[in-house]
Amino acid sequence: SGTTPGQNGNPEIPESYKLVAYPNPVEAGKTVNLTTHIQEPGNYTLRLFNLLGQEIWRKDYFINQENTTHTFQIPTLGPDGQPLPRGIYFVRFEDKSTGSVRNQTSITVIPFSNSK
Repeated sequence: SGTTPGQNGNPEIPESYKLVAYPNPVEAGKTVNLTTHIQEPGNYTLRLFNLLGQEIWRKDYFINQENTTHTFQIPTLGPDGQPLPRGIYFVRFEDKSTGSVRNQTSITVIPFSNSK
């Protein structure tokens, strides 16, 4: 199966390759949920990068089901355990067997608010 033309003749990303992040934006120190469709069982890696391309967080997963939707969680904490600074971060979902990026998205981290 291929892609279908979208607006302006550009190919649309198939639904099975989308990575949806919520909430987005997210408060620093909170958790972001990422949902994607997995077509094949296998080993996958979820990675979080800052705008400089530095890896902030990484986790490997083994998915043993096919044609299913999975939700993963990423903490918005740095390696030191402190909330990430406000800004835009990139998330990549990679297939470890092929080394290819299955899908990616961005998340926006906003300052933590103490207001209720």
